[in-house]
Amino acid sequence: MVSRVKVLRITSVEPQPSSFAGLLSTLPLLTAVRKLEIGDIETHQGQFTALIQAISSSPMASTLRQLNLRGREETLALLEALGPFKNLEELSLELNAANRDPTAGDSLLLKPFLLGLSSTLQLLQIETNFVVLSPLFNALSASPIQFQNLKSVSLFLPSSESFADLQADALHRFLLPYYDTLKELKLWFPQRRTTEDWLAEVVKCKPRLSSLRTLSIIPPTFSKETCVDALIALIPHLKLSTLLVLSCTLPDKVATKLIKVLATTNLGYLEMGVTSLSVSFLDLLASKLPQLDKLNLNISVLVGSEEVYIPFSLYFYS
Repeated sequence: MVSRVKVLRITSVEPQPSSFAGLLSTLPLLTAVRKLEIGDIETHQGQFTALIQAISSSPMASTLRQLNLRGREETLALLEALGPFKNLEELSLELNAANRDPTAGDSLLLKPFLLGLSSTLQLLQIETNFVVLSPLFNALSASPIQFQNLKSVSLFLPSSESFADLQADALHRFLLPYYDTLKELKLWFPQRRTTEDWLAEVVKCKPRLSSLRTLSIIPPTFSKETCVDALIALIPHLKLSTLLVLSCTLPDKVATKLIKVLATTNLGYLEMGVTSLSVSFLDLLASKLPQLDKLNLNISVLVGSEEVYIPFSLYFYS
């Protein structure tokens, strides 16, 4: 039965040596695991190191297609020893810690591990509150090795002042070789300047995300209309089936401007934030985006609510 397991979740490790040894002895028997999830395991450093080394030398090194890893500072340091995974296609890293000192995590420790996946990796997702990713992105963009099959990138960076200045430029240089081939891009930057600067960089370059189907941009707000203008300048070049703009502060004028440009797309799903929802805005949505299958609106104010009829196919969140 063990040899048939395809999904393995390790969320805790028994501190007793005998139990831990039993876990390690089982790993060579897992010959069909395609998805591995490792939780934020509370164990001493020696056990975690042994677990990582055992996984790397097990059959999973060849069978894994998806790896989800959640950890802390010590996890980052151990990633150098993880792998190589010959057929890994999807990697999700959640590296969070109570200590948000930006010097606590060296993102360059990720470089050898990621470059070892360059021929197979299709999806990269990173969430962190203590790792400054700019050095990693700069190092990857300077490397002659590229990710040949990368199709999806998701970055979630909870609030930290350290991401404000360099992240946009470093991210742009890293993504530049993939702008024409990416199909999904999700960016959550709490520092709105990061989002605005990144959009400005993309607009200036010739690759225009022409293969992109899903774009999710989650800043706290768009402080400048030029940021929305940059997004609008991109839209005619995209083949979007999904556009996510999560912000509850898009003024009516800006939201209207965005909707009119989206009318040129084949958008099937739209999620966005608007300051107010009115009958006239609903009429605009119906006339400009009749092809929508699903619409999620995050609204601050409902104007003329007694006049608003909400069709069954629409979902509103306030």
